[in-house]
Amino acid sequence: MGPGKVFGELAILYNCTRTATVKTLTNVKLWAIDRQCFQTIMMRTGLIKHTEYMEFLKSVPTFHGLQEDILSKLADVLEEVNVTREDQPTGEPVYLRTQGKGDWFGEKALQG
Repeated sequence: MGPGKVFGELAILYNCTRTATVKTLTNVKLWAIDRQCFQTIMMRTGLIKHTEYMEFLKSVPTFHGLQEDILSKLADVLEEVNVTREDQPTGEPVYLRTQGKGDWFGEKALQG
C-alpha cells in the first residue's frame, strides 16, 4: 500500500464485512467514508445520471412513441463510450466524429 491507495471498497460496495485487518507501520493520514454515506452518494449519482439519460432519450425522435417505463429501462442500460478507430499504423486512436450534447447517431440501426 502507498499514498492514494484504497482498501475496503468491496466491503462498501457489497455491504459485507472487511475480511482482513489493516495495520500501519508508521503514522498515516486516513480518509474514511461510512457505508451509508457512500451508498447515499452512489444512489443520488445514479438517479441524476438516470434523469439525464431519460431527458436525452425523450429528445430522440425515434423514441418519441415509447412509453415511460420502456425509456426508463433503456436509460438503465445506456453506456457512454468513446468511439475511435484503432487500426492506424501508429497504434494511436484516431477520433472519428464529434457529437454535441443531445446529438446521436446509429438510430436507424436500432430499427432493424
